[in-house]
Amino acid sequence: MAKTIAEYYATNYSRCEPDDSFFASWKGLAYTSHLTQLFACPVQLLTFYLIIFKTPSAMKCMVCPLLFSHIWCSAMDFSFGTLSPPYLFYPHGALFGCGFLNSLGIPIVVLIIPGMFVIFSMAISLIFLFESRSSALHTNKFRIKSRTTRLAYYTVNYLVYTPTFLILLNIPENQDFAKLEALKTMPCPTREFFTEPTFVVFSDPDFSNFLIFRIFSSYILITTAQMWFYIGCIVYYLFINPSCIISARTRQYQIHFFYGIVVQTVVPLILIVLTYSILIAAILTDGVTQGLINMCIVTVGVHGLVESLVIILIHGAYRRAVLSFFCKIKDLKSELEFVSCQN
Repeated sequence: MAKTIAEYYATNYSRCEPDDSFFASWKGLAYTSHLTQLFACPVQLLTFYLIIFKTPSAMKCMVCPLLFSHIWCSAMDFSFGTLSPPYLFYPHGALFGCGFLNSLGIPIVVLIIPGMFVIFSMAISLIFLFESRSSALHTNKFRIKSRTTRLAYYTVNYLVYTPTFLILLNIPENQDFAKLEALKTMPCPTREFFTEPTFVVFSDPDFSNFLIFRIFSSYILITTAQMWFYIGCIVYYLFINPSCIISARTRQYQIHFFYGIVVQTVVPLILIVLTYSILIAAILTDGVTQGLINMCIVTVGVHGLVESLVIILIHGAYRRAVLSFFCKIKDLKSELEFVSCQN
C-alpha cells in the first residue's frame, strides 16, 4: 500500500479505469448547477415580489410563513447551485466544493455548518407553513397561541437536528492518512479526488450508510409527521368541523390557500424524495456512480425553482398577477406597433 497520496496516484491509481464522463466530473456538477441557477434566480425573485405585494388581503396572515418557506427553499438552491455545490465521494465523507465561495479560497469545512443549517431550516420552514395555517383557525384546539410557545417549539425542532453537527467533532487531523484509509474501500475514485482540494470528514463507509439510512431517514420521518399532524388539523377544522363565525368568502379563500400550500410543498418534496429513493436503491444494488451522485446534487439544487413555479401556478392571485403583467407588455407592444405604423 502506498504511503502518500502522491505515491498512490502515481502507482496504484494508474491501474484504475476511472469514470471520465462529463457528468461524473466537477465541471459536470458545477456547470449544470450554475446553469439551472440562471433560470431559477429570476423566477425566485418574481415569487418574492408576488408573495409580498400580491397576496390577497384575506390571507395576509400567511405572508410571513410563505416568505419564510420561500427564503429557505431559495437559499438551499443558491447554496447547492451557486455558492458551493458539493462534490461528494460515496461511501466516504469526502468532498470538495466547486462554487463561487470555493473559488474565493474558502475551505469547504467552513461551509459545511451553514450548508447543513440551510437544509434544516428549509425542512422546518415547511412545518412552519402548515403550523401557521393550522394556528390561524381559531377553533383549532391545537393551535399555537403565543409567540413564546412558538419560539420554544421551533427551538426544539432545531435542537433535534443538532446531533448531526457532532460528526464535525471527529474530523481527521491527518487528512492524507484519512484519504489513504478511504482509498482502501474506494480504490478508483474520479481523478478529482487527487487533483482537487478534497476534504475528508470521516473515512468509515459504514458511518455513511448509518447517516443515510438511520439519521436522515429519521429526520424525514420527524418532519413529515409534524406536517401531517397540522394537515390533519386543517382538514378537520376547515372541512369537517368548520367555524360558523367566518364568512363564506373567507372560508373559500382559506380552502383555496390550503390546497395551494399542499401542492407547493408536495410537488418539490416529491422531487427530493424521489432523488433520495433512487440513491438508496442504487446503494442497495451497488449501482452508485459519481455521475448519479452529481445528478442528485443538481436535482436538490432545483428544488426551490420547482417550488417557485408551483407557487406561481397554483395560487390564483399570483397567477393572475403574472398574466396581467404579460398582458400589459402585449398591449404596450401593440401600441408601439400602432404608433410606428402611423408614422
